[in-house]
This record gives sequence, C-alpha cells and structure tokens, in this order.
Amino acid sequence: MFDLDGVLVYSEPVWEEVRRAFVAEHGGTWQPDTQSRLMGMSTGEWAAYLHELGVGLPPDEIARGSSSRWPGVTGTRCR
Repeated sequence: MFDLDGVLVYSEPVWEEVRRAFVAEHGGTWQPDTQSRLMGMSTGEWAAYLHELGVGLPPDEIARGSSSRWPGVTGTRCR
C-alpha cells in the first residue's frame, strides 16, 4: 500500500476516521489538535503519539491495528 499524501488519493480524512476510532476503542483520548499533529508523521511516529494519547497497546501493535482497518487494506471501497 502506498500513501500518496494527496497527490492521486487524498487519504488524510480516511486516516483520521480510522485512527480516531482506534483511539476511542482502545481507551485513548483524541485531542482537538491531534489530526494536525499527525500530519506528516511517519507510521512509527504517529503510532507512538497515539500511545501517548492513552491507547493501551505498544506502538507497533497500534500501527498494525490501525493500518488493518484502512479501506485500502481491508478491501472495502473508499469514499
């Protein structure tokens, strides 16, 4: 899977929805500035940041769990 940062596919709204739900489901607290902070982070960086928000999993599990929910990975249709 390639994240093209909006060049061909603007994926940020999808990633926000996926990560926001993941944080809520795993005991974290999404902050008002979370999405703007995540912009431009690598997978390792954003997974560590979600851990700091209270997600009770190690960053590598956060990355795998969040990424597996992305429509491009699960085979569901993107909007």
